[in-house]
Amino acid sequence: MITVTSNIDSVFKKMAANIKASPQAIDKMLRTMAISTAGDMAYRIHTEGKKADGSQIGTYSAGYMKVRTGKFSTNQTYRSGKRKGETKPTGVFTRGKNKGQKRPSYNRTDSTKVVFSLTRQMENDFSLKETKEPIRTVNGYGVGFKNPINTKKYQWLSEKNPNVYELSVSEKNKVRKIAEEFIKNLFK
Repeated sequence: MITVTSNIDSVFKKMAANIKASPQAIDKMLRTMAISTAGDMAYRIHTEGKKADGSQIGTYSAGYMKVRTGKFSTNQTYRSGKRKGETKPTGVFTRGKNKGQKRPSYNRTDSTKVVFSLTRQMENDFSLKETKEPIRTVNGYGVGFKNPINTKKYQWLSEKNPNVYELSVSEKNKVRKIAEEFIKNLFK
């Protein structure tokens, strides 16, 4: 008779202990996923002007571009220097309650691609947000807006432009890699 001994019981116990990761470890993984995604999404939406599928969100009208860039018919031109002849940004309001007051300067580009950004308020508010639906004993994390006004803007923009605030393929892959690294480190 041959007797075989093995440490399989202790290996399984160690694996089971690792699989039941601590709430702190799960919390760290979820926060890492949300933080890394927030930066990528903010750049894609507020700088590149792209939907999750990679297509452009849209294009701005000529009238809106005047507001966005500050180039109005009431603007003056530079009279000397390297920018001689160019239109000075901003001007004054020509009608309404602010008539005669100086228009704000947003310092935005002449690009007509929609980027969901004018004053940068939404993109600066786009950040990590704890969710109220706990995963096991740990709350989840996502990205969103802390300011309720920006949340309303997001809802309105999402209705008009679906598929913008979803994860792109590259963002999903990044989240998947973070999860894989987390799982790999559990078994070390």
